[in-house]
Amino acid sequence: MSIEEVDLPERFGEPPERVAGAVRTLLGLGLLQKHDSSPGTLTVVSPDSAELNIVGPVTRRVAEMQGAVDQIRIELSGLADLYRKGIIHRLRQEGVETISNLADVRARLEELAAGVKREVLTSQPGGARPEEVLGEAMVRTEAALARGVVMRTIYQHTAQFSQATLAFVEQMTAMGAEIRTIGDAFSRLIVFDREVAFIELWDAPQGAALVRDPSVVHFMVESFERAWVQASAFPLAVGRREAIAVSDAVKSDIIRMMIAGEDDKAIARRMGMSVRTCQRHINEIMTRIGARNRVQAGYLLRTLDLSGANGPFRAED
Repeated sequence: MSIEEVDLPERFGEPPERVAGAVRTLLGLGLLQKHDSSPGTLTVVSPDSAELNIVGPVTRRVAEMQGAVDQIRIELSGLADLYRKGIIHRLRQEGVETISNLADVRARLEELAAGVKREVLTSQPGGARPEEVLGEAMVRTEAALARGVVMRTIYQHTAQFSQATLAFVEQMTAMGAEIRTIGDAFSRLIVFDREVAFIELWDAPQGAALVRDPSVVHFMVESFERAWVQASAFPLAVGRREAIAVSDAVKSDIIRMMIAGEDDKAIARRMGMSVRTCQRHINEIMTRIGARNRVQAGYLLRTLDLSGANGPFRAED
């Protein structure tokens, strides 16, 4: 149905201004439409058609916006996963700090030793330690012991034959430190207050990994305690009896590794001694059991109980 706009005031008995306002409202709602060829003519549109014309585009825009929102959520979800992985990686990095430079390692050791409050646990494999290293350790250890810090250290048996190490142990023991020795290899370790630990970098012996992760540090402390129970007190004087006891303990450990099939180099490395010294011990073992070669020695060592407390390699009473 079409009507002329100019006829509306007279038809409805309303002022032209009010009618013009109503027309604008109805045009905006799509309930009236103007003809392109005759602007003064208005066509009445049904509400259903008007709703379709007006709401349809809006509905499409809403659907498009919802799709955009869903896509943003998907992208943010992927970023959230990356964020969580980054947090985990950062926490792990904070839990383990890699220090590759020896000077930086020494600086961090000095820092932590100066701040230690209760306890220091140390395991030092490799036999005798260089005098320079012992001198550096002496300064840190004296200061900590003077503050009442408990200090326990494990060396290998072979360290007992080093005069420099013996002098160091005598001085530290006099100040209250506890020092023991054990035969087989163990990891180099320093633990401060059971909260932070230093271990060697497997691919850079001059460096260290500084570990703060509580679970990892706890594991290291438990490993130290197991070795501590098996270790024996470091003798403050190595006389004939002590030397025999150490030598026999060393030979017993070497026997266990010979039975396991370790070669001379591997045994020497684990025992903290030179290959030549290791071979001397192996020759003495072979002589004592009457073996002509390593093959026969391996057979005899597997057949006889020679590595235990009742074997021939022990100090005499």
